[in-house]
Amino acid sequence: MSKPKTGLDRSKAEKSLESFLDLKNEAKVFVLKGEWGVGKTHLVKEFLSKKGREYYYGSVFGISSINELKMQLWSNFQPIKKEEKGGIFSKLDPRKMLKHTEDNSEVVKTLIEKIPFVGDIGSGATSAAISLISHVLINEMLKGQIICIDDLERRSKKLNLDELLGFVESLTEEINSKIIIIYYEGKINEDPEAENILREYREKVIDIEIELSPNADENFYIGFGKDDPDEKIIFNYLNREYIQTNNIRVLKKLRQILDSLRPQIKDFLPSVREQIIEEAIFITLAKFDKKFPVKLNDLLALGGHSKALVSKNKEDGNLYLSAINLGYSESLISEDIIRLVETSVYDCKRLIEKGKQLNEKEEQNKINEALTEACIPLFESFCGSEQELHSNLMQFLEKYCPFLDFPALVKLEDIANAVSLDLPKYKKIWLEYQIDKFETSEISLLKSIILKDFPDLMTKLEEKISRFEQTMDITQILIKLRRNDFLSEEEVTYLNGRTVENYKQWLLEKHSDKYYIVKQALGKGGDFSQTIEQAMAELAHKSELNALRARKLYNVDIKNEDLLQG
Repeated sequence: MSKPKTGLDRSKAEKSLESFLDLKNEAKVFVLKGEWGVGKTHLVKEFLSKKGREYYYGSVFGISSINELKMQLWSNFQPIKKEEKGGIFSKLDPRKMLKHTEDNSEVVKTLIEKIPFVGDIGSGATSAAISLISHVLINEMLKGQIICIDDLERRSKKLNLDELLGFVESLTEEINSKIIIIYYEGKINEDPEAENILREYREKVIDIEIELSPNADENFYIGFGKDDPDEKIIFNYLNREYIQTNNIRVLKKLRQILDSLRPQIKDFLPSVREQIIEEAIFITLAKFDKKFPVKLNDLLALGGHSKALVSKNKEDGNLYLSAINLGYSESLISEDIIRLVETSVYDCKRLIEKGKQLNEKEEQNKINEALTEACIPLFESFCGSEQELHSNLMQFLEKYCPFLDFPALVKLEDIANAVSLDLPKYKKIWLEYQIDKFETSEISLLKSIILKDFPDLMTKLEEKISRFEQTMDITQILIKLRRNDFLSEEEVTYLNGRTVENYKQWLLEKHSDKYYIVKQALGKGGDFSQTIEQAMAELAHKSELNALRARKLYNVDIKNEDLLQG
């Protein structure tokens, strides 16, 4: 469900603008207001271009005088057939601008020929000269024209709002122009004096005032273009209740982020790919969309779910749960997407690796669902259904046996005897597959099952363990620890068995995530954590920079004699 609209959508705003520009309409000043990024300027420029209407455009962003605005209007003429134009001063050729006006007086031509800064208007223009030429141009070139003045809320503090709106009034009274004014009223109203001035001039100057408030779907195609490969996913997310993101700048930023991610996730399972896209949308909106219900900085300040959910502040828990409901997973993928959103770079390889794990998890969920479906006869009644269950489980095992997780295998053992299912046959197939793929976290489990039921497979497992131990690496094991993955007994033994010299050498090696890996390792405690601290303390005595790293980055007491003596 959409939020209640406080203004007009794009089509209605265009109809109002069209009515204003009708020659029969005597209104002189049209105001289009709305929040930043909703497409106010885009709507006006696109509409005037589509209707073939020439106009003069000026933004008062940073402008400190009416004379500057006059010169910008002059230099930003928008003809029906767009031509290349220069900047406001350095590339402006006053002679070239004359051809945009059909009825230029000889006074203007003569004046321009006599002004000494025609060749380079930025090098020596006096305020008197600018005032003189702008006065003539306003009277001769802008007479009866469409003039668009943008960004009132972003004017310089040197330019008072009453002076600016007084200038608008003079344009309508003295040269009979049609004026379109664009601004964000919320920003103007932050200044009580400006708010009062706007209220005063609204009554005597502004003829038509509308607010542009498009829905997310109206601005979606401006931000994303047509035929986006994930249009349905993005579109549905943006149109969720109380989201309704319609900020074009945010939408374009989101498209850039997704364009960076999509090549890396093209081979992921559809459900996993959709999960990553939705999380990227969530993080981008939480960072850039001011109306989004969760702010990224507030979320990261919670320090993760373990702190958020036990916080004494109830709002912390509510904020975290809101984030989860909106697609946040607090996984390594979240971390990489946050890095991409905030810095425009991320670890592609790590994202792909984490995606593979998500793929495996999703596949496992499908297998568990298939097992539940095969076991339906068990729950339907107490009637004899042994044959149906036996048939269902045989079909299930023929298809999924090697890929079962251990809980599923335990579940099958409880049923197998009751329906005369030859489970040991499939259990051995499962074990052989687990040994071949070899997950270190499962070594103890595999050993216990093999020793109990299939001792002939022990030699094969020990060969696998031996080859693994030869390739063990401190960084890879600590990265696994940082992911909160379970470490095998062999991996813990390997880390505890490394010497101070081993860890000193490791600390000297570069890695993009070294800071986070070391912090996580030190926080775990245990023998290897203390050895890392000893190695760091010894390196700290080698240079002032290392001492700074040890103290400030890792909070290691490098003066601790016990630490240095090991």
